[in-house]
Amino acid sequence: AVMAALFVLGGLLLADKDTARPQPATSLLSRVFAWAAPIFAVALLHAVFLLHIESGLERQAAQGVEVDARETAQRAAMAATAVERSALKKQSQELLAEAVQHRHAVLTAAPYDGKAAYDFAMACIALRQTGMRNWSPEGGLAGERDLGDWVREALQNTCRLRMRWT
Repeated sequence: AVMAALFVLGGLLLADKDTARPQPATSLLSRVFAWAAPIFAVALLHAVFLLHIESGLERQAAQGVEVDARETAQRAAMAATAVERSALKKQSQELLAEAVQHRHAVLTAAPYDGKAAYDFAMACIALRQTGMRNWSPEGGLAGERDLGDWVREALQNTCRLRMRWT
């Protein structure tokens, strides 16, 4: 998608190369159209680059936190004492809650991406398996909903956003 957008933007700017030269006695309408392509290209830059960069950074952060949570859960399974086991399980749950937070940020940054919705649903399921039942995007009690509701909504978005040609 990013490469296609680069080609489109490059084509718009290349096509506008000839219209940037001063032309004798042009009408107002032709001058407006001469500037329309570069303005359109600049307006698309945000959607093309910044949204992908923002969601990519959040995806990377979520993946890192999920790896940490899995390692912590493995250490909890091998813990010698019950106190150490419960502390590691709690730490793993906190890490998974942070991963869900990152996955929600990805979904917010790229609401058109079905994979983002699916990854968010899977992160919610992993968090629910730790025993946590409710979650809020703000991190507090405000707006807290059942994780099952978050999963249901995300999976419905996944079905709606799936690629049609596969």
